Amino acid sequence: MEPTSAAQAADQAAKDASASAKVDAKVETQGDVREDVEVNVPGLRVETREGGRDGDRTQVRLPGIHIVADEGKDEANVKIGGTTIVAKDDAATIRMFREVRLKGEAFSRVKRGVRATFIYTDKAAPAGHRLVGYEAGGPKMGPLTVATVRSGVDRHDASDAYDDIKRLVRRNGGV
Repeated sequence: MEPTSAAQAADQAAKDASASAKVDAKVETQGDVREDVEVNVPGLRVETREGGRDGDRTQVRLPGIHIVADEGKDEANVKIGGTTIVAKDDAATIRMFREVRLKGEAFSRVKRGVRATFIYTDKAAPAGHRLVGYEAGGPKMGPLTVATVRSGVDRHDASDAYDDIKRLVRRNGGV
């Protein structure tokens, strides 16, 4: 039997995928237009909600990765390991935290140092700054080396200044 509409074809495709790969797939339709899609595979979950009163929303979950994009709020949240990115309108906040090995302990099993980064960019930030943040590094027990950053241009226009600051903190913090 051949499907007669796009909605029936989408339902049939979801059933075929579930049967052959042990995938839990659900498609909700309204007429011939696909509204909501959910895919659950071991280790992967994808949900898409289209045309709600707040706009489209997509959520992706993988081991160590979580992404939520919301068109109605005009924002996206991304979390990958120790890195978190929150983007909304013209602003973005980036936070990174990671355990690292100290200088001279390259083959050590224990990571006794830390590095942290915070970056906030906004076109309408106060005091004329487009980018503010800090870079920190050093032993977990201290002392930490911290460099603060304030710029009137965003990171892409600030040449390699932020990369130089990261190198300076790593060198002085011993990480």
